[in-house]
Amino acid sequence: MNAIRDIFLAGAYTLDATFIEDGGPHCVAQLTNFYRLSVSGISFTVHLLIYLYFSRPYIIKSQVPRKPQSPYLIEKILGLCHILIIIWQLITKSITGRLIFILSPCHLVTLAQCYLLFVTSSLKSERHFTKIISLSWAPAIAIFLPAAGNLTLPGEYALFWIQHYLAGLITPLTLIICGRFTRSYQLNWKSLLYGFHFFWFYQRLVTPLAILTWANIDFSLCGSPSDFIFAKIGKLYYVAAELYLFSLPFIFTLVYLNIGKLIRPSLFKIEDKKE
Repeated sequence: MNAIRDIFLAGAYTLDATFIEDGGPHCVAQLTNFYRLSVSGISFTVHLLIYLYFSRPYIIKSQVPRKPQSPYLIEKILGLCHILIIIWQLITKSITGRLIFILSPCHLVTLAQCYLLFVTSSLKSERHFTKIISLSWAPAIAIFLPAAGNLTLPGEYALFWIQHYLAGLITPLTLIICGRFTRSYQLNWKSLLYGFHFFWFYQRLVTPLAILTWANIDFSLCGSPSDFIFAKIGKLYYVAAELYLFSLPFIFTLVYLNIGKLIRPSLFKIEDKKE
């Protein structure tokens, strides 16, 4: 059991504040666990209610059945790259005792994108696409505000940048431009909200695990020094993140979709709802 624990946690954080963004006692001490769990519980409940009674019904009502399409060659090549990145991440994180961070959102987005790159289009995969495009801001923002943490193996920093450019920019744009899942309704703010819920479902569900392990998975224990807003508001970030992170999936998804619309405007024609 100790050997398994070491693979996941032995190198996850330091006992001093050198890499506080990775976790550890200094990170845990920023907030009380009651505060973390209270905010997470309220947030999860609110998002779940909006998703069940507003966002999801809107998406299902907006969808129009279309002929299924198999993946293009470029999508399959990107999917293979995603698989290799995930395997590489599993190996390096196991060696360094940081496998707990495979649960970070950028890795989960990379894996979810991989599914889309290989699956035949359908109404179900189209809804999955709507979620993933709204979540792709997570690896994209790490390009501009990187928080790589304590990476020690040769090539880990290179892997960090390759993965984030791929999952944050190249893959979402490729999926949109290939057009198998792209639809006009996805430019509506209600569609963007549908995808945004899933980030907070993940964020709030991972909080108890972060509390138990002291690993700062997606900053659910403490803020990152690279977050300039956290530097200004401190502990309030845990609640304020609901507001200032609220804008990021909207901004990034609109950028992705409008680049796609500029390149292939025919993908965004208004579809008639078939009875």
